[in-house]
Amino acid sequence: MTDHSKIIGIASALGATLCWGSGTLMSKDILDIFPPTLLLVVQIFCSVVLLWVFVIIRLQTHPLRLMPLSIREIAAFASLGILEPGMAYLLGLIGLVHVDASDAVIIQASESMMIVLLSIVIYGIIPRMRFVFLLVISFIGLYLALKSPSGVTPSQAVNFGYLLIFLGTAAAALYVVISGKYAAKYDPAFIVACQQTVALIFALMLLPMGLDDFSTLNDVNANWQAWLYAGFSGVVQYALAFSLYMVALRHIGANISGSFLNLIPVFGLTGAVLFLNETLTMLQLIGTGMTIIAVALVNVEHLKTEKP
Repeated sequence: MTDHSKIIGIASALGATLCWGSGTLMSKDILDIFPPTLLLVVQIFCSVVLLWVFVIIRLQTHPLRLMPLSIREIAAFASLGILEPGMAYLLGLIGLVHVDASDAVIIQASESMMIVLLSIVIYGIIPRMRFVFLLVISFIGLYLALKSPSGVTPSQAVNFGYLLIFLGTAAAALYVVISGKYAAKYDPAFIVACQQTVALIFALMLLPMGLDDFSTLNDVNANWQAWLYAGFSGVVQYALAFSLYMVALRHIGANISGSFLNLIPVFGLTGAVLFLNETLTMLQLIGTGMTIIAVALVNVEHLKTEKP
């Protein structure tokens, strides 16, 4: 791995985490206007259009690494779009209706921990006691961070939101572990365009049953600025974030790229406080710090033991 390649990979990973952190804030900001499934469709649609335009332009100027590709190979990596952004973001958006954006990004901080866990399960690595200890610390931190400011047990709706975001984060982690092997072989823009096209079809299939409190699309009270905002949020956290992350996977690998996911809660929490006027107690800040530090240490340990 050359220094130039490392710089590209690190810059891409940083850009992706910034996009994902800010994307959660934008989604939370607009969920009072759009139901989750419709918002997912709008976001992915705008992302898919932009991605395919970019792929077509690149096809005219640079040969994409599409050969040799069989239908089976395309279907293999395109189907991952059902995991992310399909299931991951659908569950995340529904959960985000019930919880604050700050809580959502704290839960999403556990994604890199889940990536390491899934890597251990998939590749049959026996975890060290150090990893088990840090895993326990991270979840204690999550427990402290997700308690309501008054210290009482969260409501049933909030707990349901937590569960959905955890499940969505697990789906995203599985996507990262599996997609790493494709990022090094094929053009990132083409991979993401195919995956998000599959995710769009998945979301469209669920749209009729996902209007929640809205009986028809005509009940969605959104002006053109809201539709534009929804589309822009999709471009940021789907087209831009995923493309950058695929570039990072290609240059620095899944485990190093995954370690940068620790920065998502930093960007997300800062934005939630500054732009959404959310607040965090000292106990929640301590819990958040415990989670981020434990996850970061797990990634450092995993990188040290990673086979070249």
